[in-house]
Amino acid sequence: MADLITLALPFIFTLAVVFGALDIADVFKDKRAKALIAIVMALFSITYEPLTAFIFSILPVAAIFFIVVFFFGFFVSI
Repeated sequence: MADLITLALPFIFTLAVVFGALDIADVFKDKRAKALIAIVMALFSITYEPLTAFIFSILPVAAIFFIVVFFFGFFVSI
């Protein structure tokens, strides 16, 4: 179970960040190309140990940040 978490969390985090960055930058028009690039980058990222250690060190702060941003956006929309 621990192995799955140590592989899945950096994979999903990197996949989301790369896909979001490609989507915002609008470099490619095709969503499949963006997804393929994001998947390849995420697969490469889980093999690089310093990056996974960095993701695990930054993930709690990022989670708190995204929760605060979500609630701020929720309260502003009300």
